[in-house]
Amino acid sequence: MNASSIFSSVTLRTPRLILREFAEGDAEAIQVYAGDPEVTRFTSFGPNTPEVTDSILANWIEEQKISPRAEWPLAIVRQEDEVLIGATGLGAVDWSTGAAIFGYVFRRSAWGQGYATEASRAVVDWAMNDLGLRKLVAHCEPANVASSSVLTKLGFWQEEPVTQPRLNGEMRLYLTFVKERR
Repeated sequence: MNASSIFSSVTLRTPRLILREFAEGDAEAIQVYAGDPEVTRFTSFGPNTPEVTDSILANWIEEQKISPRAEWPLAIVRQEDEVLIGATGLGAVDWSTGAAIFGYVFRRSAWGQGYATEASRAVVDWAMNDLGLRKLVAHCEPANVASSSVLTKLGFWQEEPVTQPRLNGEMRLYLTFVKERR
């Protein structure tokens, strides 16, 4: 049985966060981080225009209808005030090998508060324990020391760096981190 068919909708809870499927109406909150040049300097996208963000959100919502899913983008919502503060999830899910790409991004006002570790731990546990994935791969730029630290805390180990294009075609060097279930 394919684990992806078990989940028609996903909601994960941590002590401070709700990780949920993206919904119509999330574009403005997404644009806060996706349109911020300081946030997107370490990402493979952005800064996005509102039109690009709208298009991406529409694609994410369409992805929710697909089974088996290859993408699991999740909104990160702070429980105390219900503000969407970032995104996390899985991409390029390969059900035949049990591998996926893992990542996250947060608006600047959420940096340095432990949200990345908290949200990432929940997604990694869900991916490996509930979905049954065996390998997660994450990429971050060498200068992104905070993300390298989060990934190391979660038990990812560093492999050879890779050069990959950003969505705008610019080539960037990324550190590669891997976590495997043995």
